Parts: sequence; C-alpha cells; structure tokens
Amino acid sequence: KRILQELEKWALEIGYRACRLETGRRLADAVGLYHQSGYTVIPNYGQYEGVDNSVCFEKVLDHQQ
Repeated sequence: KRILQELEKWALEIGYRACRLETGRRLADAVGLYHQSGYTVIPNYGQYEGVDNSVCFEKVLDHQQ
C-alpha cells in the first residue's frame, strides 16, 4: 500500500492527473488493494484490450495531498 501511495505522489509531482494500472483477475490481493485504495475498474486499454484475465483500474489523483 505504501509503494502505491508513493507512486501516486510521484505521479502528481510530475504532472499526472490520474493513475491507471492493470493486474490479473486471479490476483485477488492486488484487486483488493486497488479497490481499497480508491481505484475503479475501467475498460481494458492498450495491450490489455481483449485479454480476458486482465482487469484495468484508474484513480483520479487528489491534488490536495
């Protein structure tokens, strides 16, 4: 969780407004972490389009952090 928070902080510092990430559907711990961290499921994008085992997430970053 701490690593994810640091990555979000870094993304804000370099000008990103959102984070997107991908994991496998069978990786329940990762899926749970992303949900608990405020990420929502989005349609698979890029190289993950059409990959049944992939689940993609996005979180709009809070610039007040």
